[in-house]
Amino acid sequence: MKRGLVILSALSFVLLLLSLALRLRSRSTLDDLFLIYSVDGSERLSCMQGQLLLQHNRPDEGVRGHPIRISHRSDRVESLPPDVWRVRGMETWWLGIRYFNRPGPSPDVVRNARQIVRQNNVHSRPTTRPALRLSPTERAAQDAAESRRMMMQIRTDFFLRNSLPTYWQVVFPLWPIHVLFAILPALWLLALGRRALRRHRGRCAACDYDLTGNTSGICPECGTPTRGKVEAVA
Repeated sequence: MKRGLVILSALSFVLLLLSLALRLRSRSTLDDLFLIYSVDGSERLSCMQGQLLLQHNRPDEGVRGHPIRISHRSDRVESLPPDVWRVRGMETWWLGIRYFNRPGPSPDVVRNARQIVRQNNVHSRPTTRPALRLSPTERAAQDAAESRRMMMQIRTDFFLRNSLPTYWQVVFPLWPIHVLFAILPALWLLALGRRALRRHRGRCAACDYDLTGNTSGICPECGTPTRGKVEAVA
């Protein structure tokens, strides 16, 4: 048996145990892992109730920057709202995988909204005259301009907050991952069982050559060492 297959099988077995432990933890705890970028956009990986969620938040204008930090957050499942993950509108694929895509406004719409905010901030700045020298009419006009500026900022922030970030989500169950990690360990155990069965029948464990009466301790067919003299099995 090749050593590389043994190492990969052992690694797959460890990953299988970790994925099973994660599945047990996900029944009571929601784990969120975030990757934050320096400019905009983020990546999110969550696990809850035996499912994984992968969410990709797109940057506003295609500028992402470089990764700056990874953060983790845990919450008890019973303390979360019932619709903590978006389920409505998701497309169901094979193996129970669900997909949701939220397209956002075009970059031109976002840039125009921000430009409107900047223009209103410039045209509605309060006068530089001291407040004590303002007449009641001027003070009322200044207050009205400040109110308009604040309302425009609030409306634009609301627009950007509800339109961005655009993102797509993929939710898939954990059991395909368990099956994937169990393939190599299962093949390894199958190979060990086959070798043990060949030895029990008095044959070479590597090439299945009949070693009945062999006293050299080496298989004459492939050169694999044997376990001493082999007697015929009734």
